[in-house]
Amino acid sequence: MITYKQFLTEISVTSNKEISELKKLLYKTNKTFVGKDITPKKFHSTFLRILRKLFNDHEMFNDDILSFGGEVQSNKDVVQTQLNIFSSFIECDVTDGDIDEPAEIYLTLLHHPKDKKINYNKKDFNNYVDLYADAVHHELNHFRQWTSKNYIELEKTRKLSQKEIDSVRPFKYVKKLKGKDYKIKKYREDIEYYSQGFEIESFALNAASELINYFNSDKEALQALNKYSKIIISQSPVINTYNELFKHNSVIMKKFIKIVAHYIMETE
Repeated sequence: MITYKQFLTEISVTSNKEISELKKLLYKTNKTFVGKDITPKKFHSTFLRILRKLFNDHEMFNDDILSFGGEVQSNKDVVQTQLNIFSSFIECDVTDGDIDEPAEIYLTLLHHPKDKKINYNKKDFNNYVDLYADAVHHELNHFRQWTSKNYIELEKTRKLSQKEIDSVRPFKYVKKLKGKDYKIKKYREDIEYYSQGFEIESFALNAASELINYFNSDKEALQALNKYSKIIISQSPVINTYNELFKHNSVIMKKFIKIVAHYIMETE
Protein backbone atom coordinates (compact mmCIF):
# COMPACT_ATOMS: atom_id res chain seq x y z
CA MET A 1 0.00 0.00 0.00
CA ILE A 2 1.30 3.46 -0.91
CA THR A 3 1.23 6.21 1.73
CA TYR A 4 -0.23 9.63 1.14
CA LYS A 5 3.23 11.20 1.63
CA GLN A 6 4.69 8.96 -1.08
CA PHE A 7 1.75 9.84 -3.29
CA LEU A 8 2.49 13.56 -2.99
CA THR A 9 6.25 13.28 -3.42
CA GLU A 10 6.63 10.54 -6.03
CA ILE A 11 3.79 11.14 -8.47
CA SER A 12 4.57 12.99 -11.69
CA VAL A 13 1.57 14.29 -13.58
CA THR A 14 1.29 13.53 -17.24
CA SER A 15 2.69 16.18 -19.57
CA ASN A 16 1.64 17.28 -23.04
CA LYS A 17 3.87 14.51 -24.38
CA GLU A 18 1.72 11.76 -22.86
CA ILE A 19 -1.51 13.42 -23.99
CA SER A 20 -0.08 13.58 -27.52
CA GLU A 21 0.68 9.85 -27.24
CA LEU A 22 -2.91 9.21 -26.12
CA LYS A 23 -4.22 11.06 -29.17
CA LYS A 24 -1.95 9.07 -31.50
CA LEU A 25 -3.19 5.78 -30.04
CA LEU A 26 -6.83 6.85 -30.34
CA TYR A 27 -6.36 8.16 -33.90
CA LYS A 28 -5.03 4.71 -34.85
CA THR A 29 -8.40 3.17 -34.04
CA ASN A 30 -10.00 5.02 -36.98
CA LYS A 31 -9.95 1.81 -39.05
CA THR A 32 -12.24 0.28 -36.43
CA PHE A 33 -14.65 3.19 -36.17
CA VAL A 34 -14.64 5.46 -39.24
CA GLY A 35 -17.37 4.77 -41.78
CA LYS A 36 -18.94 2.01 -39.69
CA ASP A 37 -22.03 1.77 -37.50
CA ILE A 38 -20.65 1.56 -33.97
CA THR A 39 -22.52 1.61 -30.66
CA PRO A 40 -21.61 4.34 -28.14
CA LYS A 41 -20.73 1.56 -25.69
CA LYS A 42 -18.12 0.21 -28.13
CA PHE A 43 -16.56 3.67 -28.50
CA HIS A 44 -16.39 4.11 -24.74
CA SER A 45 -15.02 0.68 -23.84
CA THR A 46 -12.30 0.85 -26.51
CA PHE A 47 -11.12 4.33 -25.58
CA LEU A 48 -11.20 3.54 -21.87
CA ARG A 49 -9.13 0.38 -22.39
CA ILE A 50 -6.47 2.35 -24.32
CA LEU A 51 -6.46 5.08 -21.68
CA ARG A 52 -6.01 2.63 -18.81
CA LYS A 53 -3.21 0.77 -20.53
CA LEU A 54 -1.28 3.93 -21.42
CA PHE A 55 -1.38 5.50 -17.97
CA ASN A 56 -1.33 2.44 -15.74
CA ASP A 57 1.76 1.22 -17.63
CA HIS A 58 3.39 4.62 -16.98
CA GLU A 59 6.27 4.27 -14.50
CA MET A 60 4.72 6.83 -12.14
CA PHE A 61 1.16 5.48 -12.31
CA ASN A 62 -0.55 2.33 -11.11
CA ASP A 63 -3.97 1.26 -9.86
CA ASP A 64 -3.03 2.19 -6.27
CA ILE A 65 -2.66 5.84 -7.28
CA LEU A 66 -5.03 6.66 -10.12
CA SER A 67 -7.83 4.74 -11.79
CA PHE A 68 -10.02 5.48 -14.79
CA GLY A 69 -13.72 4.73 -14.79
CA GLY A 70 -16.75 5.63 -16.82
CA GLU A 71 -20.19 4.90 -18.16
CA VAL A 72 -22.45 5.57 -21.14
CA GLN A 73 -25.59 7.70 -20.85
CA SER A 74 -28.22 8.98 -23.27
CA ASN A 75 -29.04 12.68 -23.09
CA LYS A 76 -31.56 14.51 -25.26
CA ASP A 77 -29.46 17.71 -25.11
CA VAL A 78 -26.62 16.08 -27.05
CA VAL A 79 -26.56 16.87 -30.77
CA GLN A 80 -27.83 13.89 -32.72
CA THR A 81 -25.15 11.80 -34.52
CA GLN A 82 -22.46 13.28 -32.23
CA LEU A 83 -20.86 12.02 -29.02
CA ASN A 84 -19.92 14.15 -26.05
CA ILE A 85 -17.87 13.60 -22.89
CA PHE A 86 -18.56 14.68 -19.31
CA SER A 87 -15.53 14.25 -17.06
CA SER A 88 -14.82 14.55 -13.34
CA PHE A 89 -11.95 14.07 -10.91
CA ILE A 90 -12.61 12.14 -7.71
CA GLU A 91 -10.07 12.51 -4.92
CA CYS A 92 -8.62 9.39 -3.29
CA ASP A 93 -9.56 8.38 0.26
CA VAL A 94 -6.79 8.81 2.82
CA THR A 95 -6.84 7.34 6.36
CA ASP A 96 -3.98 7.79 8.83
CA GLY A 97 -1.57 8.62 6.03
CA ASP A 98 -2.47 5.61 3.85
CA ILE A 99 -4.40 5.69 0.59
CA ASP A 100 -7.52 3.51 0.97
CA GLU A 101 -8.90 4.10 -2.51
CA PRO A 102 -7.07 5.54 -5.54
CA ALA A 103 -8.02 8.86 -7.09
CA GLU A 104 -10.25 8.44 -10.13
CA ILE A 105 -10.88 10.20 -13.40
CA TYR A 106 -14.44 9.37 -14.39
CA LEU A 107 -15.53 9.78 -18.02
CA THR A 108 -19.19 9.65 -19.01
CA LEU A 109 -19.91 9.30 -22.72
CA LEU A 110 -23.13 11.11 -23.66
CA HIS A 111 -25.18 10.39 -26.77
CA HIS A 112 -28.62 11.31 -28.08
CA PRO A 113 -31.31 8.71 -27.18
CA LYS A 114 -32.01 8.06 -30.87
CA ASP A 115 -28.37 7.26 -31.60
CA LYS A 116 -28.17 3.54 -31.02
CA LYS A 117 -25.14 3.56 -33.32
CA ILE A 118 -22.78 6.26 -34.58
CA ASN A 119 -21.20 6.40 -38.04
CA TYR A 120 -18.37 8.94 -38.03
CA ASN A 121 -16.41 10.25 -40.99
CA LYS A 122 -12.68 10.79 -40.39
CA LYS A 123 -13.01 14.49 -39.54
CA ASP A 124 -15.77 13.98 -36.96
CA PHE A 125 -13.92 11.01 -35.48
CA ASN A 126 -10.74 13.05 -35.06
CA ASN A 127 -12.75 15.86 -33.46
CA TYR A 128 -14.13 13.36 -30.95
CA VAL A 129 -10.61 12.09 -30.19
CA ASP A 130 -9.51 15.68 -29.50
CA LEU A 131 -12.55 16.22 -27.26
CA TYR A 132 -11.85 13.01 -25.35
CA ALA A 133 -8.13 13.72 -24.89
CA ASP A 134 -8.85 17.30 -23.77
CA ALA A 135 -11.27 15.99 -21.13
CA VAL A 136 -8.60 13.60 -19.82
CA HIS A 137 -6.00 16.40 -19.85
CA HIS A 138 -8.35 18.71 -17.93
CA GLU A 139 -8.91 16.15 -15.17
CA LEU A 140 -5.23 15.18 -15.02
CA ASN A 141 -4.48 18.82 -14.35
CA HIS A 142 -6.93 18.71 -11.43
CA PHE A 143 -5.07 15.61 -10.27
CA ARG A 144 -1.81 17.58 -10.32
CA GLN A 145 -3.47 20.45 -8.46
CA TRP A 146 -4.84 18.11 -5.84
CA THR A 147 -1.38 16.67 -5.12
CA SER A 148 -0.15 20.23 -4.56
CA LYS A 149 -1.08 20.94 -0.93
CA ASN A 150 -4.81 20.33 -1.43
CA TYR A 151 -4.96 23.27 -3.83
CA ILE A 152 -8.51 22.49 -4.93
CA GLU A 153 -9.94 22.47 -1.40
CA LEU A 154 -8.27 25.79 -0.64
CA GLU A 155 -9.71 27.26 -3.86
CA LYS A 156 -13.21 26.04 -3.06
CA THR A 157 -13.29 27.93 0.24
CA ARG A 158 -11.77 31.15 -1.15
CA LYS A 159 -14.05 34.14 -1.66
CA LEU A 160 -13.83 36.23 -4.81
CA SER A 161 -11.92 39.49 -4.43
CA GLN A 162 -13.58 42.76 -5.39
CA LYS A 163 -11.43 42.91 -8.55
CA GLU A 164 -12.65 39.44 -9.51
CA ILE A 165 -16.26 40.42 -8.86
CA ASP A 166 -15.71 43.47 -11.08
CA SER A 167 -14.45 41.12 -13.82
CA VAL A 168 -17.91 39.70 -14.37
CA ARG A 169 -19.96 40.94 -17.29
CA PRO A 170 -23.46 42.26 -16.52
CA PHE A 171 -26.13 39.58 -16.59
CA LYS A 172 -27.80 41.16 -19.63
CA TYR A 173 -24.69 40.37 -21.70
CA VAL A 174 -25.01 36.61 -21.35
CA LYS A 175 -26.67 35.00 -24.38
CA LYS A 176 -28.10 31.70 -25.57
CA LEU A 177 -29.69 30.56 -22.30
CA LYS A 178 -33.44 29.91 -22.31
CA GLY A 179 -35.94 30.61 -19.54
CA LYS A 180 -35.48 33.50 -17.10
CA ASP A 181 -35.14 31.52 -13.83
CA TYR A 182 -32.93 28.90 -15.42
CA LYS A 183 -30.88 31.60 -17.10
CA ILE A 184 -30.15 33.45 -13.85
CA LYS A 185 -29.28 30.22 -12.01
CA LYS A 186 -27.04 28.99 -14.81
CA TYR A 187 -25.34 32.38 -15.08
CA ARG A 188 -24.49 32.46 -11.38
CA GLU A 189 -23.26 28.85 -11.41
CA ASP A 190 -21.06 29.53 -14.45
CA ILE A 191 -19.52 32.65 -12.87
CA GLU A 192 -18.66 30.74 -9.71
CA TYR A 193 -17.35 27.71 -11.60
CA TYR A 194 -15.23 29.41 -14.27
CA SER A 195 -13.70 31.95 -11.86
CA GLN A 196 -12.21 29.32 -9.55
CA GLY A 197 -8.43 29.26 -9.80
CA PHE A 198 -8.13 25.51 -10.34
CA GLU A 199 -10.71 25.66 -13.16
CA ILE A 200 -9.00 28.65 -14.78
CA GLU A 201 -5.78 26.62 -14.94
CA SER A 202 -7.42 23.51 -16.37
CA PHE A 203 -9.63 25.34 -18.88
CA ALA A 204 -6.56 27.32 -20.00
CA LEU A 205 -4.97 23.97 -20.80
CA ASN A 206 -7.99 23.05 -22.94
CA ALA A 207 -8.03 26.47 -24.63
CA ALA A 208 -4.36 26.14 -25.59
CA SER A 209 -5.08 22.74 -27.15
CA GLU A 210 -8.10 24.10 -29.05
CA LEU A 211 -6.10 26.98 -30.56
CA ILE A 212 -3.17 24.76 -31.53
CA ASN A 213 -5.53 22.25 -33.16
CA TYR A 214 -7.40 24.98 -35.03
CA PHE A 215 -4.40 26.94 -36.32
CA ASN A 216 -2.05 23.95 -36.52
CA SER A 217 0.74 26.30 -35.45
CA ASP A 218 1.92 27.45 -32.02
CA LYS A 219 2.97 30.81 -33.49
CA GLU A 220 -0.43 31.46 -35.09
CA ALA A 221 -2.19 30.32 -31.91
CA LEU A 222 -0.25 32.92 -29.90
CA GLN A 223 -0.99 35.59 -32.49
CA ALA A 224 -4.71 34.83 -32.24
CA LEU A 225 -4.46 34.94 -28.45
CA ASN A 226 -3.15 38.52 -28.64
CA LYS A 227 -6.66 39.44 -29.85
CA TYR A 228 -8.50 37.00 -27.61
CA SER A 229 -11.69 39.09 -27.49
CA LYS A 230 -12.09 38.38 -31.23
CA ILE A 231 -11.72 34.60 -30.93
CA ILE A 232 -14.87 32.81 -32.13
CA ILE A 233 -16.41 29.60 -30.86
CA SER A 234 -15.09 27.43 -33.72
CA GLN A 235 -11.53 28.48 -32.86
CA SER A 236 -11.87 27.92 -29.12
CA PRO A 237 -15.17 27.15 -27.37
CA VAL A 238 -13.46 27.64 -23.99
CA ILE A 239 -12.13 31.15 -24.73
CA ASN A 240 -15.50 32.04 -26.24
CA THR A 241 -17.16 31.07 -22.94
CA TYR A 242 -14.74 33.19 -20.91
CA ASN A 243 -15.27 36.13 -23.26
CA GLU A 244 -19.02 35.87 -22.69
CA LEU A 245 -18.75 35.72 -18.90
CA PHE A 246 -15.88 38.08 -18.08
CA LYS A 247 -14.93 41.57 -19.18
CA HIS A 248 -12.06 42.17 -21.57
CA ASN A 249 -8.88 43.21 -19.68
CA SER A 250 -10.43 42.21 -16.34
CA VAL A 251 -8.30 40.49 -13.70
CA ILE A 252 -9.84 37.06 -14.34
CA MET A 253 -9.44 37.31 -18.13
CA LYS A 254 -5.85 38.48 -17.82
CA LYS A 255 -5.03 35.59 -15.51
CA PHE A 256 -6.76 33.10 -17.80
CA ILE A 257 -5.11 34.35 -21.02
CA LYS A 258 -1.68 34.49 -19.38
CA ILE A 259 -1.96 30.78 -18.46
CA VAL A 260 -3.23 29.88 -21.95
CA ALA A 261 -0.16 31.58 -23.45
CA HIS A 262 2.09 29.72 -21.02
CA TYR A 263 0.66 26.35 -22.07
CA ILE A 264 0.99 27.18 -25.79
CA MET A 265 4.62 28.19 -25.33
CA GLU A 266 5.27 24.96 -23.43
CA THR A 267 4.53 23.03 -26.62
CA GLU A 268 6.98 25.00 -28.76
